[in-house]
Amino acid sequence: MKTVKTEGLIIVVFFSMVFLAWGSSQKAEIRTIDGVKHVLNPKKPLQEIVSLEVEKTKEIDPYEQPEFGLRYFSKARDRDGNVILFGKGEAHRFSKGGRYLGLLFRKGQGPGEFPDHIDISFKGPEIWVSDYNKLARFNQEGKLLGEKKLGCYVDVFVEEGLFFESRYKAGGRSVDLVRFSGPGDSKNEFRTFIKMNKIIMFRDPSSSRSFAAVWVTPEILYAFDPIAGVFYGMMNDDYRVEVRDLNGVLKHVFEKPFKRIRLSDKDKEKLLYIRSEADRWKLKVCPDEMVVVYGIHVLPKGHVGVRRFISPTDSELDVFDQEGNFVYVLRHPEGIPFDRVDFHPSGFCTVLSKEDGFVYVDFKVKNLPSIFQ
Repeated sequence: MKTVKTEGLIIVVFFSMVFLAWGSSQKAEIRTIDGVKHVLNPKKPLQEIVSLEVEKTKEIDPYEQPEFGLRYFSKARDRDGNVILFGKGEAHRFSKGGRYLGLLFRKGQGPGEFPDHIDISFKGPEIWVSDYNKLARFNQEGKLLGEKKLGCYVDVFVEEGLFFESRYKAGGRSVDLVRFSGPGDSKNEFRTFIKMNKIIMFRDPSSSRSFAAVWVTPEILYAFDPIAGVFYGMMNDDYRVEVRDLNGVLKHVFEKPFKRIRLSDKDKEKLLYIRSEADRWKLKVCPDEMVVVYGIHVLPKGHVGVRRFISPTDSELDVFDQEGNFVYVLRHPEGIPFDRVDFHPSGFCTVLSKEDGFVYVDFKVKNLPSIFQ
């Protein structure tokens, strides 16, 4: 009997040690490098892998409106659920219940009008619309409040005279925070938050042809959390996220192990749309491995998500908390890929294909209350 008890005790102790070792291996390693905290995460999340369960809360088919003249469209949504669908100099407003509220503006050159490419965001009680030439501000009822000349494309507005801009340079690119006085004004200030000194095109050595593709081309990815005033920046061919405040001060860095996905010739032909012998030069200059990540997203409750490739056509979302700890892996619902997804406090919105067109859809996430409410 004593032998049995001893063996049993040994077994219990052994498995307890294994369990503790496994648990400790899942925690991030914290290092301080040049006075900055670096969070070195393990391969597996602290919590779990979650397949998102969602409930559709709203669907908008804009083609039901005779005024809607766009074949393809982008989207903007405020925290209350009001929506603007826009593209090619045209924008339309919808209520949080999906009711059509009317045209915001039609393509043109006049006050509050735009000729082509535009971007729209909700800033507090206002709607901000910009292209290369100007910023126009509207109220929630669609009344033009004012315009301001730009002379540059704005990626993300912090406030009217403060925004992030992508700046392409010879052999690379940077993302700068611009304190803006006016086009060409000597008072304009530029502060670089992240830069990349890599080629952004793959060129045919026998001609002037070139191409870029999100699956293989080095690129800067970034997101800005307007509530916390935090900038997240990274390269898509690495897994190292820099977190900065609006003064550009590096607050901390978090990293995670990754594995590159190899591309076969069939993968390349499909991804690069090789349709004839004239296009086959792309196969020779295209890398054999994909970049690592596809996008970075601000999530509710101080979380940030990094969209990681798991195949040439699919991705998962790695979720990190405010301290940079790797807490979840999120898998998208079947038939609803993470492409074109924008997250909000209760879930996400996206644009999905339907019959011969597209629809705007809002989803509530039902099974992750630690992030979505």
